[in-house]
Amino acid sequence: MKINPKYKESILRYLNKEMNTDERHVFEKELDENSELMDEFMRFTTYVYENEKIIRKIDAGREKRIFIKPNILYPAAAVILILITIGIYFKYLKKDINPNDRIAGAYLDYPSLYGSRTTGKNLSIDSLKLMAHTFYYDKKYDSASVMFLQMIDKGYNDDVTYLYAGLSLLKTETERGTDESIYYFKKVLKNTNISNEPARWFLAVALFNNGQKQRAKKYFEQIASSDSNYRYKGAIEILETKY
Repeated sequence: MKINPKYKESILRYLNKEMNTDERHVFEKELDENSELMDEFMRFTTYVYENEKIIRKIDAGREKRIFIKPNILYPAAAVILILITIGIYFKYLKKDINPNDRIAGAYLDYPSLYGSRTTGKNLSIDSLKLMAHTFYYDKKYDSASVMFLQMIDKGYNDDVTYLYAGLSLLKTETERGTDESIYYFKKVLKNTNISNEPARWFLAVALFNNGQKQRAKKYFEQIASSDSNYRYKGAIEILETKY
């Protein structure tokens, strides 16, 4: 797994807890504001996470290697039919909403887990996972949400999958998608890890877009309370312009 040389040292020092408090805050602030760094950080930490799972499985004697399956998990015709059906379903769920009653645009930006199809194919993941993240990268959020939810149904109960399931649902910009995304962001917040802070931000956005503005405000105020928090500046802007 290659890391961009420009970010390699800082990412490794941060993950190995070799930074002092001030250095950590500077790094986390840059992580918040630099999408390229965030993308590298997410790709690397997820790669490490995947390999740790493989090692645990090897140690348990359950399997020796994991390969990318060359075949798609479901017949092509069935997958296409599912995606078309979901696409039509989401299309007719969309409503005209006053822009002031919704948070959208750059506030919903979050990097693709693998950055591109090519990078994704280099990782030891199965076809369903690759499809889900490819759809997300291509901004086909209706289709991505279907794939992520199928992953969860098949036992991918990790916080990264919950986070991206919530993101995909939220990015459909439908009432149902927004409502369901709240559930998955809350699942992530039950644990403390790299996905926790992004989940808090997107939960606040989802609550706001769901009409629960006062509940959302509490989260925005928490985020705005420290410049080391993920989307600190965004939280201040929301509090100043939406409340």
